Amino acid sequence: MRSTAGIVAGLLVVGLFANCGGNDSNTSGPKAGSANAGGEGGDNTGATSAGGTTSTAGKTGMPAGGEAGMGATPVVACAKDADCGAAARCVKSVCKKNDGEACSATADCQNACIDKVCSSKGPDGAACTADDDCAHTCIDNVCAPPSDVGGDCDVDLGAGGAGGNASSGTAGAGGEGSLPPVRDCKAPLQCFAGKCLTPDGEACTDNVDCLNTCVANVCQPKGGVDGACDDTPDCTSGSKLVCDPTKHKCKLDVLAQCQTNVQCQSNRCLCSNPDCTIRECKTADSICQCRYSPPDAPSCDNSSPTLNLKTADPNGCNGATFCSAGNCIANTGGACTEPCTFHPGNPTAMPNPIPDSCTSAGAPVGCNGGYHGNVTSQCAVIKGQQACTATCQCDIN
Repeated sequence: MRSTAGIVAGLLVVGLFANCGGNDSNTSGPKAGSANAGGEGGDNTGATSAGGTTSTAGKTGMPAGGEAGMGATPVVACAKDADCGAAARCVKSVCKKNDGEACSATADCQNACIDKVCSSKGPDGAACTADDDCAHTCIDNVCAPPSDVGGDCDVDLGAGGAGGNASSGTAGAGGEGSLPPVRDCKAPLQCFAGKCLTPDGEACTDNVDCLNTCVANVCQPKGGVDGACDDTPDCTSGSKLVCDPTKHKCKLDVLAQCQTNVQCQSNRCLCSNPDCTIRECKTADSICQCRYSPPDAPSCDNSSPTLNLKTADPNGCNGATFCSAGNCIANTGGACTEPCTFHPGNPTAMPNPIPDSCTSAGAPVGCNGGYHGNVTSQCAVIKGQQACTATCQCDIN
């Protein structure tokens, strides 16, 4: 669109050349006259006379930012706001768009064109004290675009600050209280300890990308025993956990207290005190049934101290068995029997009858391993019978 000033300037130039043409000979007059069409538009390539060429000066009367501004919104002259419509106002005789309207250059707007939208907010790099001061966000008192993962953000300490708006949320890894606002970070990132980090459930490439940790390229909470892991930092800290590289699960390390073998990376959860009330993970080559390895010893073998009498060892000596002197024995002694031999007497012997008698026929039998027979009543004749009996019990060796 040509401005009024441009058209007037074009007509003025045409008029001047027309007057000069009147003073020339008749042959030059028509040439000057034919250049008028080219003078008004400046686009008639058919005009070859000097008058026609000069008439292109009509375009030089365009205001800055007018038709010559390729891609920009054409300048609209105005005398009052009503000349500009509801989405703009008249500023120094030119219509300027209101904040929030689409734009292609700052010249289109009353304030500035940011992200192709007119805005009065601060551009990136401007000083700020709150997020609302900026078109994007305020980080460390400077307007800036939202940060990528690992980028800076303002930590909300409960009093607002440069980050601006307090918000609620659940804390991340080690987070205490609510998470800071996320305006400083690209979605879905969260701000924690001054860095934009990825929340649980979102894709990641490294542990440092996440609020918690990165397992199989997904952010998730750190794992306890049997939790999924790629490396030891994926496991909860302070509990002597390591990542088993073959199972990709968090397991207890050597000297960590345990309850079952499968909790240990070594698969050896052994007694670590005399009555086996405390158990620890020991090295994979540790073998010491009915013995214990002290809490500060990483391994156990058959030279280790024995468990207390009748203590159960979960590694194969419990239930119907218990420990005795470093051995695993049944927790019942068995049925003890003392064999006896009957010796009949001779009632007719002279001068005195010979009485019936009994003698032991060998050591007691019937006791389980780890026990011995203890005779409590010797072999004796059963009255009225040609037999004898004895009693015994099975005692632990």
